[in-house]
Amino acid sequence: MNEPTKYSQTHWTAEIDRCLKNQPDFEVCVKFNITRSAARKRRIELGIVAQRESDPKWTRKLESRLGTMPDTELAALMDCDPYWVRKRRIERGIDAYVMPHTVATEGKSDAHQWTAAERKLLGTQPDTIIAEKIGILAGTVTIYRNKLGIAPFRRGGEVEWTPGMLRLLGEVPDGRLASEYGISHSVVKLRRILEGIPPFGQTEMDPEPALPLDVIERIGKDTDKHLSDVFGVLRAKIRIYRALHGIPAAPLPPQSRHQWTPADDKLLGTKSDRSVAIELGTTVYQVSYRRKTLGIPPAGVKASIRWTQSRIDQLGTEPDHVLAKQWNVSKITVREKREELEIAPCERTHREIPKELIDELGKCSDNDLARRYEFSATAVRNIRQEAGIPPFRSSQSFQWKARDLKRLGKVHDDEIAKELGISPQFVARKRGELDIPGYRRTMKADWNNPKNVAKLGKMSDADLAEQLGVTPGAVAHKRRSLGIAAYGS
Repeated sequence: MNEPTKYSQTHWTAEIDRCLKNQPDFEVCVKFNITRSAARKRRIELGIVAQRESDPKWTRKLESRLGTMPDTELAALMDCDPYWVRKRRIERGIDAYVMPHTVATEGKSDAHQWTAAERKLLGTQPDTIIAEKIGILAGTVTIYRNKLGIAPFRRGGEVEWTPGMLRLLGEVPDGRLASEYGISHSVVKLRRILEGIPPFGQTEMDPEPALPLDVIERIGKDTDKHLSDVFGVLRAKIRIYRALHGIPAAPLPPQSRHQWTPADDKLLGTKSDRSVAIELGTTVYQVSYRRKTLGIPPAGVKASIRWTQSRIDQLGTEPDHVLAKQWNVSKITVREKREELEIAPCERTHREIPKELIDELGKCSDNDLARRYEFSATAVRNIRQEAGIPPFRSSQSFQWKARDLKRLGKVHDDEIAKELGISPQFVARKRGELDIPGYRRTMKADWNNPKNVAKLGKMSDADLAEQLGVTPGAVAHKRRSLGIAAYGS
């Protein structure tokens, strides 16, 4: 594919103008290979109001909160994707919220009496949002939620797939479509697989994930999370396998609070929290909370430490949990030593974020910053995202060798990409620059043909998939959407 044309390079036709009236800019750009800025400029020139897929309703009160908090938090309050908040903020010329270099100390709140209605909120929204509604500290919400063994809220509910979004599956990279509509990459990939569409620039469907036979035998019978915890495989691989084979997810078991016995407590700290959770049939959250409540260090963490003068001098200068992590000991070990020496706790509840780290966000990879400043990569990523800074992208140009150029169009883009350590999209783009055709096969069944629909449920999904040249997952998805029972059920 050639580079998208700019405004002055585009030959504006009546067809493009008509699409600008009826379709979002993103779809028009993909269809006619033009830049977003060119489409926007042309639309404004013609006086056309932008078409949006699911732009939320903005009020003055909501707009007044732009830039006063992270985009992700405002999105959670509005129950929409962060993409729309970020887009609105940029349109209004409002700078992104920047986290302070240090987190101010929050005093301990009085014991909160939880009502039944408040307990129902746990896990349905971020702890910070629930805390704001109830009027208590976010940490209080987190501790109580962990005590009840309730998993934290995870954004990314049911995605409403519009016809425009479905048309773009396989026509653009999954990551680009995910970024444009503010949804996760895995959601786009799974939907594309369910529709039986190969990845962008490729002719074959996604390879089947390599999974142990023990896992494959239990897929659809046990929850994806349970299989992931027990066998140590990525949950995404299990979901992709289910999508390729049309296996529905296993029903979630009801959550219940674990009743701890003295024998159970003896297991804490002897192995990882995950291993204990699997052995006891409970959640990692409940095990972790119980272990910390009893002051038991995690497995592999030293219970004692040699207290040098240097370490003693650091007590109270950083939060106990930060020093504990640095010295590979439990938090309670640090706290007991500090209290023994009558040293006041650090006024901050979190580790101070160095100004140098903030200045370098987005200028190099999160992993590099994490190693240099001894933060976790996740912590660096969260700091960067809260500040509204895009991730680092290397500007170093890739040097194509003559022997690699000769292979373009002769082997699959993904094979070349894997060998050279670049993305398939980058290979496809180079192929397009040289006008080298690539293989493109749409593995999508013609469901407008009544004969194909009539076969649903009359034979196994796998047999029909083989006839139509698609995946069993695509057949199963269509069958379930029409309410047709599986063959032999």
